[in-house]
Amino acid sequence: MDNNVGSTQRFSQSVIKNLPTAVFVIDKSAKLIDKSEIFAELINIDNSEEKEMSLYDVFPEEVHEKADRLIKITFDFGYSEAEVELYSSSGRKKKFFLSANRFYVQGARYLVGKIHDISLRLKSEEELKQALSDLQKITDELERENTYLRDEIDENSEFNEFITDNPSIQGILQNIRQVALTDAPVHIVGENGTGKELIARMIHRIGKRNDKAFVQINCDSISTRAFERELISDAMGASVRAKVSKLDMAKGGTLHLKRINKLSPNMQNKLLEVVEKELGAKLKEGAPYNIRLITSSTEPLQTLVSAECFSEALYYKLCAFPIQIPPLRSRKEDIPWLVDYFVTLYNRRYDYHISRIPLRTIRELQRYEWPGNISEMKSLVERAVISSRGNRLEFKEKLSVERKIERMNRGFKPWHEHEREYLIKVLDYTGWRVRGKGGAAELLRLKPTTLESKMKRLGVDKPKQERVS
Repeated sequence: MDNNVGSTQRFSQSVIKNLPTAVFVIDKSAKLIDKSEIFAELINIDNSEEKEMSLYDVFPEEVHEKADRLIKITFDFGYSEAEVELYSSSGRKKKFFLSANRFYVQGARYLVGKIHDISLRLKSEEELKQALSDLQKITDELERENTYLRDEIDENSEFNEFITDNPSIQGILQNIRQVALTDAPVHIVGENGTGKELIARMIHRIGKRNDKAFVQINCDSISTRAFERELISDAMGASVRAKVSKLDMAKGGTLHLKRINKLSPNMQNKLLEVVEKELGAKLKEGAPYNIRLITSSTEPLQTLVSAECFSEALYYKLCAFPIQIPPLRSRKEDIPWLVDYFVTLYNRRYDYHISRIPLRTIRELQRYEWPGNISEMKSLVERAVISSRGNRLEFKEKLSVERKIERMNRGFKPWHEHEREYLIKVLDYTGWRVRGKGGAAELLRLKPTTLESKMKRLGVDKPKQERVS
């Protein structure tokens, strides 16, 4: 009988040893009763050793607590499973799936466990998850880029030419055509509504980058955080970047920074760093983004540099080729052409048939000062086309700056007060020197006599404490 039992035990041990899976047997004290050769190979155990070992000898210390729970649950309930991290035969940690069953031999309880290397499966799952995440990012990026470009096309496809009969502006347009063929940074100065964006688009359209994107950022309405997301490169902090930044969209094309005079000193410094490190100081070959940079502002940057409101280093990077766009009030001979253009535009949009523009209406429009420039005219003509009856253009509202300001009634200061405050600030900066090198007239690009006349009109006098006795 004993021989039969011994023979059965040897047979069972031989079966376990040669099982094609990684199994082990322990008793309630976690003593390792038996193990298969594959189990020994997977976690680097010498299967020929006869010394007693427990499960805790072959499992790393950091999984002992998990092993305790697994053993207890198995002996109490008959089955348990868990993921554990074990050292493989290569000395590297790998993820294993461990399942265990309880069984009885002659009234004694034992645990038989099986481990399965799931590292490759987890790696594949992680790679699949990453691939899906990357695919979603690409989808989001393309959707964002397409939305941006579609909005750009919708907003600007109708008005894409600079209409003028003014000789001085014709000269400006000729200069624009010349600089457009280069990669020189261009800075456009002009009041709100004068067509700075139109000029920027014209430069892009004529230039050699017209097959790439034209991208804009409005510096007046962007937060520091958003500015970083759109312009700061991976090297400067990947955590702050957008999924697709405006810098990415503009790669190889043109980036237009609108109202750059509104940038805070902090953002000016960040932009200077981007221009030097990312775009290349002179769009040198090998610059990471290779972008043509166009900026625009409502104030001359040189004046802001003189008043220490704008970075001088950034000014020299951006203003290789400045362009000054005159306001509509100084080119009133263009008003008939512009009105006709906009009437045609809105006739087509709304399927209207306005064909008569009274001469007295044109005369009235030419007497108006147009504080909002061409943008104001575009809006005004649209309302007139919509409200006109028949084929005759009629303006229902009186063209009066005073009436407009009164109607707004939002507590704004009159313009001359802003002008006076700014003039005093510049004069303080120059020590109240009007004429000569470094004087206020030079900084403001005015004739000294013109500046003195303006000071008299605005009631700007040198403070008494500054007077020389």
